[in-house]
Amino acid sequence: MKWFSWLIALFTAIIFASCSSDSRVIVEIPELTEGQVLITYEDPLSMGQNIQKIAESELKDGKFEYTFTDPQFEKGKKSKLYSLSIKNQNMQFACQVPLPIEKNTTTSLKITDVNSYLRQSKPLNISFDGSKKLKRFSKFWDDISNSFVELARTDNSQKVFQAQTQIYKDYLKDYPHTEAMYALLISEVRSIRDDNNPIVQYAKSLSAEQTDNIWQQALVSYMKYRDAQSVLASTLVFSAQTVDGDTITERNFLGKYVLIDFWASWCKPCLQAIPTLEKIYKEYHPKGLEIVSISVDTNPNDWLDYAETNHFKWYNLWGNGEEMTHRYGFQYIPYLMLVDKQGKVITTEQSAEKMQEIIAKYIK
Repeated sequence: MKWFSWLIALFTAIIFASCSSDSRVIVEIPELTEGQVLITYEDPLSMGQNIQKIAESELKDGKFEYTFTDPQFEKGKKSKLYSLSIKNQNMQFACQVPLPIEKNTTTSLKITDVNSYLRQSKPLNISFDGSKKLKRFSKFWDDISNSFVELARTDNSQKVFQAQTQIYKDYLKDYPHTEAMYALLISEVRSIRDDNNPIVQYAKSLSAEQTDNIWQQALVSYMKYRDAQSVLASTLVFSAQTVDGDTITERNFLGKYVLIDFWASWCKPCLQAIPTLEKIYKEYHPKGLEIVSISVDTNPNDWLDYAETNHFKWYNLWGNGEEMTHRYGFQYIPYLMLVDKQGKVITTEQSAEKMQEIIAKYIK
């Protein structure tokens, strides 16, 4: 009967393996020997208000592995979307990427071209593997990332937005139950104020009817919220602190053109925009323009430490980042807003150079 015992053991092992819902992620960053890794999960319907920390660890020798022992997939679903954040303070490197997880699958995530990215010569190369769906998502991510690079370089942004819309459509056609695509679409739409933008129009079309996809439901909720917020976001309202603890509000600038610069001390693109802001200030402050940089650092001490050794010629304030992003609906910084003399928002931009061109049209 010994053979029967072995047969029972083998049968039990097979059943156990087939029932297991463990999913894994393996992260490789060859150029980054050490750093901090954070995995989070955001309730799609909370609009950023309910983010759970799933795992926090160190990147060792460029590698990180984690097993999701209880991913709690939705009923009937075989995948779930998390977020992965990696930072290395010594190299001033930080990135955040979507982390799609599938049942009984190891998601492989590899990030290369870090040094080129830090030199601003190339974007990060981020690839996903582990299944057919993950490979297709890797191509989708690559296409979308390249389109954002093109968006920063081109004068014909409308053409790029149209191309992006097609990228979204093609991926949705292949995987109609995708979570990650909807998450990325929401993220991009939140950074666009123009309701006539092709991306916004596409998001509106997708939110016309609600499905059982929780991230599509999140898109529906956000588009409704966007409509309600459009009136609020069109008027400048803020309250922020100076380094001396004094409170500055929008009322201090009535009757003047104002350039609001939302930034943070850890944000490399924000710091790289400062020389352009200095040029704008030098040329247009004598003509009546005020620049107000509002730090959205989570810890105000980080802003204070930076402000002590880096003095702006214009207003340098600290504000509640959660309130600011909630009111004006932005996710990426730097985020620039040009405001007219009546306190109405004229336009927004992420590029200081493009904002400089816009200002030239309004202030002669």
